[in-house]
Amino acid sequence: MSAIKRVSLSEQVLNSILSYVKEDHLRVGEQLPTETEFAKIFGVSRTSVREAMKALSINKAIESIPGKGSFVRPAMFDLLMNEPSELVVKAKATVSQIMEVRTALELLAADLAIERATDEELAVVRKTLNDLQQAIASEKPWAVAGSTFHIQIAELSKNPLLLKNVQILSSTVAKYKDAMFAANTDMALYKKEHEKILDALCKRDKRAAHRAMIRHMEITEADILRLIDKNNASEFLNVE
Repeated sequence: MSAIKRVSLSEQVLNSILSYVKEDHLRVGEQLPTETEFAKIFGVSRTSVREAMKALSINKAIESIPGKGSFVRPAMFDLLMNEPSELVVKAKATVSQIMEVRTALELLAADLAIERATDEELAVVRKTLNDLQQAIASEKPWAVAGSTFHIQIAELSKNPLLLKNVQILSSTVAKYKDAMFAANTDMALYKKEHEKILDALCKRDKRAAHRAMIRHMEITEADILRLIDKNNASEFLNVE
């Protein structure tokens, strides 16, 4: 006999929202009730509704437009056909928890890249670093180039499972990167930290790579947390 699965309140709310969409035959582009309205409908707190809505937003099932509300997106109907419980776990993860896991994966990726990458493969990462530096120098959003840099290092680990997880976490953190740019974060420091990481990889120096990567992750986390304190985390996750 299998154990009885405990279902959190936010997971129950998420399932209730999915049922609401299904039972009311909502279509792509149609507006959802507000957090306050959902809280009244389900008899729960806005906090529980917010966690569920955050999960839906992260997975692009809804889109929140400031001053207008939250709207159904095509991915909503993928969720209606799949088990959504894992989404709540993703929504509950704090920035610090995300960065904690990401740092461990990035350090492993760096170690394996040092062991397995050829000089020619590392040269490709150098080109991506140049793209990142040009984006920073021209004062343009740089989230794509920044994520690509880390994903390419993971590719050089030659471990597809590691690569997949780095892609997921890089994508999550990238939601904040352009917001960092808009908030006048010290981009020159980011440029320097990426240079240190790649230089250590090219020199096959694991100790230096660890120092540079840990420092970079600490700076990233601090800047994201500063943004959340200054504004609101939900703003960067498109949650009402």
